[in-house]
Amino acid sequence: TFTVAVSSGDGSLATGSVTVSDGTTTLGNCSLTTGGTCTGATAALSGGTRTIVARYLGDALRDAMDPRAKR
Repeated sequence: TFTVAVSSGDGSLATGSVTVSDGTTTLGNCSLTTGGTCTGATAALSGGTRTIVARYLGDALRDAMDPRAKR
């Protein structure tokens, strides 16, 4: 299970959806609630070091955001 929270710089709540990945493998997708959070389920992960990334896919007011992107 994973839980993601998305907030905006202006304090408004984001809508839309999020994709959670382990490297190039998508673990799951979830739609944000009115509180700006979402929860999803994924299969158990094997042991070891992982790079888990939550990518916000955007909404009508906000662009998608990939935390791996350099700004």
